[in-house]
Amino acid sequence: MDGNVNTAAKLYHYHEASGRPNQFKYGKMVSQNGKYVWKVKYPNPDFLAKLTYYKISFLLAFIRLSNVINTPKKKEAFTEALGRIWGLFLK
Repeated sequence: MDGNVNTAAKLYHYHEASGRPNQFKYGKMVSQNGKYVWKVKYPNPDFLAKLTYYKISFLLAFIRLSNVINTPKKKEAFTEALGRIWGLFLK
């Protein structure tokens, strides 16, 4: 790499018109991907590091679960939160 940066580069991000059809699978995927990234960064974590990871993950799932109260899409928020919790125990 020569160190040059293309400052004129543009990125377009288009969403599927139907959105995310299965929120449970999405929540599970978010949780499992987060766990994978964490394991790559910390290949040999001690007990306290694992405990901290699970506390943060459950906090994020709880925040998503609390969105059931605040959002009109209650079913999607609930199923995504369940998917996040379920994904923590897989892999």
